[in-house]
Amino acid sequence: MKHLFFSISLFLATASAYAHSLWIESPAKASINEKIPVNICFGVFDTGEREIIGKDSSRWSEVDKFRAWVISPSGQRINLSFTEAGDHYQAFFIPSEKGTYVIQLENKVREVADWTDTKNKIGIVKQNFYSRTQIQVGNEDKVNEYALHPDLNIIPSSSDKQQIALQVIFRGKPVPNSSVILRFPGKADREVKTDVNGKAVFKGLEDQGRYFLLCLLRFDVPGEYNGVHYDAVREKATATVFVLK
Repeated sequence: MKHLFFSISLFLATASAYAHSLWIESPAKASINEKIPVNICFGVFDTGEREIIGKDSSRWSEVDKFRAWVISPSGQRINLSFTEAGDHYQAFFIPSEKGTYVIQLENKVREVADWTDTKNKIGIVKQNFYSRTQIQVGNEDKVNEYALHPDLNIIPSSSDKQQIALQVIFRGKPVPNSSVILRFPGKADREVKTDVNGKAVFKGLEDQGRYFLLCLLRFDVPGEYNGVHYDAVREKATATVFVLK
């Protein structure tokens, strides 16, 4: 696979990436014909902070125009329709075949934000969101190639016992030297850099349960969205992965 070389400025995730994120919560395993919930959350994963839909102080209106879908092992795309459910949006689907179902989220319609006066002086940016999780139905580990669609993807290649292996892909190509953040409730954040093939591994994971991955890229290319000028684009991807003993 060819390496990815950028001809524009690329900002890799640092402490400034530790802000609100969108992520997906679903069970790690399921059975054929089982009704599976898909929950979309917005907040800070490791602290348990979640925005409440409809609350006066809620920030959900910034990101609630997301779309999400499921890719079946055979490549069927199942579009999801969501309803409000307190601190998350919820949809359901029913798997009909064995293999790995991939749930994906995308929001590329968030309005331009002026974060010039924030602590990290982010500036005037257009931020896009992506998220991913996987559900295993049966024992056949089969992921369809169409599950690589969104621009920025954190793809777990394995999550076996005490480690998570992954690859960061942007528009079909691996992202070398990108920072990936790992979070788990009650634990300090961990960070790794991807290699020349966009791959990395988090080792020595002591807890079982749902882990959260985050990668943020910044492209210092000015533009305009809905008539508003921005100085840079931020591509922000998350993924949730289960580690089961």
